Amino acid sequence: MIRHDHRRGRTLSGQTAEAFWTSLAHAYRFIGLTAHWARRSCGAHVRELARIADTRVSAHPNAGLPNAFGEYEESPETMGGQLHEWATSGLLNIVGGCCGTTPEHIRAIVDAVQGVAPRAIPTIEPLLRLSGLEPMTIGPDTNFVNVGERTNVTGSAKFAKLVLEGNYSDALVVARCQRWRRRSLMGTWMKACWIPQTAMSHVPPT
Repeated sequence: MIRHDHRRGRTLSGQTAEAFWTSLAHAYRFIGLTAHWARRSCGAHVRELARIADTRVSAHPNAGLPNAFGEYEESPETMGGQLHEWATSGLLNIVGGCCGTTPEHIRAIVDAVQGVAPRAIPTIEPLLRLSGLEPMTIGPDTNFVNVGERTNVTGSAKFAKLVLEGNYSDALVVARCQRWRRRSLMGTWMKACWIPQTAMSHVPPT
């Protein structure tokens, strides 16, 4: 379930909705949004997930943002109306409520989607799909793609040798170690990639 950050139009992990789905598509059979009520930006994420996800899509919004007293002020009618719009647009398979929702909110949501057909799950063309903070799809029309600057074979003779030998497991250990060393030099070693101690014990010099 994605938590949505309306201020940046991204998830709280910093990813776009498409990048987030790409990173999880191999493991999850439904994807959803749980968010405060930011209709324009949250709605854009719902529409994007409905377009790209070959599985069920859900929405569980908050009843607005809490005020100074911790109370949620979005009415059941407003929430029900928005979910009705998304459902009738063919965007959702599962609906519900998150923070601040009451039995009245849930009743309004049920009434809003009563009799509405669930979203038809699309068939997505199988292509190589990658993601960091942004998605990247490699297809028949994609031009030359340079992969893995952090594992550039011109930067380490040892890494290049392991790749040429087909020893990719040890090459990966060397690449992770290089990344860790760079981040350590920048004073951010706590954010470095995790490397098993057994792997660290036989990392050759680069």
